[in-house]
Amino acid sequence: MSNFGEQINLVLNNLASKLNITVDMLYPCLLKQAKIEGIIALVYIILGCVAILTTFFVIYYFTIKKTENHTTYDDKNILVTKSYLWDDVSIVLFYMIIGIIVIILISIILYNTENYITATYNSEYYVLNKILTQLK
Repeated sequence: MSNFGEQINLVLNNLASKLNITVDMLYPCLLKQAKIEGIIALVYIILGCVAILTTFFVIYYFTIKKTENHTTYDDKNILVTKSYLWDDVSIVLFYMIIGIIVIILISIILYNTENYITATYNSEYYVLNKILTQLK
């Protein structure tokens, strides 16, 4: 058990020396940093949600623009509906890439949601978890 305590002291001393502060000032500094990281995670969450909403707006806009007013009359006055939205391979590829981007954005949002909640509402645990991860 004393070996573990020595490791904690070593990590705390190394971290304090990197920040040019004493060990007793380290914990309040790490608490402030936890709140800052919580705010940064919140910004990532907001930006991710805005990006997803923008992506859905762009998809909706292009889908409506591509499919509206494609009913025309041919030379013999017969109504012809052109449905070339899914005929083009580039459109399908575009939607597949957008889908992959949305999945990545959702995973980023979920990851940052955990960090935001932990860093903001349970800062002490967040700090201790950071210190313990440096021991590994």
